[in-house]
Amino acid sequence: MAENGLGMHAPTDVTDPQQKAATFGAMAVWCLTVWAGFVLSRTASQPVGYPLSFALSASWLIMAFTAAFTSKSFHARDPRRIRFAPWEREGTIYRFVGLGIYRRVLLRSPFAWLAPELRLRTGRSDLVRMLREINAAEGPHAIAGILTLVFAAFLFGRGHTNAGLWVLLINLPLNIYPVMLQRWNRGRVYLLMRRLKP
Repeated sequence: MAENGLGMHAPTDVTDPQQKAATFGAMAVWCLTVWAGFVLSRTASQPVGYPLSFALSASWLIMAFTAAFTSKSFHARDPRRIRFAPWEREGTIYRFVGLGIYRRVLLRSPFAWLAPELRLRTGRSDLVRMLREINAAEGPHAIAGILTLVFAAFLFGRGHTNAGLWVLLINLPLNIYPVMLQRWNRGRVYLLMRRLKP
């Protein structure tokens, strides 16, 4: 396998291996969502007793259902309408918050297989598709991150401080850093497109 411009490994055969990876990723997400639902059903009545399990399961379900209902609409958006803020164009802020470390850990973890569509397949002709996939990944995580913050505030208001703190902490790797990673990936795709422009 060859390494693509995003630092991920691009398969040379874009048909059967890619389909298998997509099927595996979808099944893994489904299994994790079912498991999270089961855990939440056992801990929702007593989040004080099991704050970490409660926070993990609730946060995952918020993210999973948000993605299920919003991914298609974000995928359909024109990637060229997404603009970078002046302070993020050079990527300094992302390096400062350790996004490179997060990315390396993510790519070496099983979670990297949950989104095989974020791998570059065939080079230059695949870059526009990649931008749409980045949209479909960033948007739901951004909405889920906001919803999770609202959920944490609700827990604090109900006096479940430990559970609320866990929700806030989990929100960082589950939603906040994925949003930053996709914005960083988008910048790298734009850079590749400029370099490959005839």
